Amino acid sequence: MSTIRTVEWAACFCGIGGALLVAMNIGMATVGYSFFLAGALGYMIVGFCIRNSPLFFLNLVFAITNVIGLARH
Repeated sequence: MSTIRTVEWAACFCGIGGALLVAMNIGMATVGYSFFLAGALGYMIVGFCIRNSPLFFLNLVFAITNVIGLARH
């Protein structure tokens, strides 16, 4: 498996984990936002490496909103 593919799958699982932790409302929102942030950063790397500007930009916005979420918790 290529490095980009590995980063892509890691970002996917981080996003899923983050979504579950925030949605379950079990007091782990900070950890959830951290996973979301890791996923967004991973997808930013993928978007940059494969020259997919919309993927990069979308996840840049997601990363910013996750930092806001972290700051508020």
